[in-house]
Amino acid sequence: MVTRTELEGKALNDGYQRLCLNHEGYRSWKKQDLARAARAGTFDGIEIAEPHWPEYPGPASPAFGCFCDACRQAFRRMFPGEPALPDIVHNDSPLSPGRNPTLWEKYLRFRQASLTAFLDDLVNGAGGLRQTCPGVQVGTWTLALAEQDGVRRVRADSGEDAGEVAATVRPDLHCLQTHWPD
Repeated sequence: MVTRTELEGKALNDGYQRLCLNHEGYRSWKKQDLARAARAGTFDGIEIAEPHWPEYPGPASPAFGCFCDACRQAFRRMFPGEPALPDIVHNDSPLSPGRNPTLWEKYLRFRQASLTAFLDDLVNGAGGLRQTCPGVQVGTWTLALAEQDGVRRVRADSGEDAGEVAATVRPDLHCLQTHWPD
């Protein structure tokens, strides 16, 4: 992933390695890894927990992302009329969320669609869990935030829409995880 900190030309050294949900190589590896784990442990089920984009509380967070080449290309496919991703570093940029709220809303929709597509691919795509591990139950998680306007905040900050994930991925179980601000 490319985060806000990296857009600022710095390194984000917080102990995490963030991988882009739109990167085909990562998706392929993750599907293989999930199937391997499910088969190796002879598990009845597998959960995919915390699949969200970083990071609460939104674009001011050092880890907010992703702005990598895979995301740039996927965004252009989804919104062919848009020349670039939003600029979250420079408030005076014509591409900043404050100066271009239409572009910003498209980016938030893109993050949400990308996360749902990632989970759908892991579970239902070619080489996904349903194909490689038939009979293994699948659980997914998304965040829940009890504060005012929490559903919108989770969509905007983390790119998750629990209803969309449940309807698209069709997991055997979906869990709403308490968000740390609660």
